[in-house]
Amino acid sequence: MHAFAPRTGAREWRMKVGGAIVIALLGALACNEHPSKRAPDQTPAEVARSASTDRMPEDMGVVRGSADGAPFRAVAASWRIESPEVEGATVVYLFSQPMACVDLSFAEWDGVMEDGATVLAIEVFGKEPGNYLAASATSPSPQTARAVWMRRSRRGASLDLQASGGSVTLDAISPLGAARGSFALTFGTGSVTGEFRASFCADGHEP
Repeated sequence: MHAFAPRTGAREWRMKVGGAIVIALLGALACNEHPSKRAPDQTPAEVARSASTDRMPEDMGVVRGSADGAPFRAVAASWRIESPEVEGATVVYLFSQPMACVDLSFAEWDGVMEDGATVLAIEVFGKEPGNYLAASATSPSPQTARAVWMRRSRRGASLDLQASGGSVTLDAISPLGAARGSFALTFGTGSVTGEFRASFCADGHEP
């Protein structure tokens, strides 16, 4: 009789334990479906770095016209780099070929691009929305911008043309985030207009 007496209590105990396990599993699944966007010990820079991926918006911008007579193919990548050479500047690159964010973390990354690839580099000396006058001066000054049309060739005939005039408009920019704007630039007898929607590239720098 004593050997069978604990059966009812054991059954109840197993049911309670089973219910607790089910509740724990459901809780774990809920946590996985709604992950925390930021770990408690992450700095804003670390959050931006972890969010910086090779995924970019479908509409990354457009480049119309040409600086050297050859058209700029459809914008295949658009990045705002984290570490410009001039402190306080905003640097955006528009690429005619796919370019991952991690590629911009290597030294002389412009030397590994496809033959004939074109890059429009836009450097705005400021981090506030507004209109910046494009100038060919080598030394930066507030509220000005600099733009370079680069066409790469592995045969040693690479081209770098600096804009001689025009302007860049920075419509929106967020700290350690994306940048959006437009441009109308002249390169001697050539002219280039367009818009950019550049994703943030953590660890990206100038070549």
